Amino acid sequence: MRKTAIALMVTTLYLGGCSSSFTEPKQVVDVQTVPASNAACTLQDSKRSYSVNAPGIVEVNQGDGPLKVSCSSATGTGEVVIDESFNTDALWGEKPGMVLDTITGSYQHYPRNITVPINQ
Repeated sequence: MRKTAIALMVTTLYLGGCSSSFTEPKQVVDVQTVPASNAACTLQDSKRSYSVNAPGIVEVNQGDGPLKVSCSSATGTGEVVIDESFNTDALWGEKPGMVLDTITGSYQHYPRNITVPINQ
């Protein structure tokens, strides 16, 4: 009984740092448009679609492939495709955390700021 309790405590402490990895990893991105403002934007990854009025921020899931950002304003439209980049912080995590990050895709991330040029 005592060995089981100790093993449970050690496991809890070991995995405690990556408890957020059990949910879908999310991040906030700031969408800007130039030269126009007040643009309606749609962000599309391989699984979901998100909407935001630019300039504005939106929370997206990580690890779902390239992010296509399409914006439309009164003066024109614009589109960019953003690839995910590797989060080097994942290399320094604990091994169970690295496995979970690989499964959930949280080792990948988008740039914090996304600028979409509007064609007029």
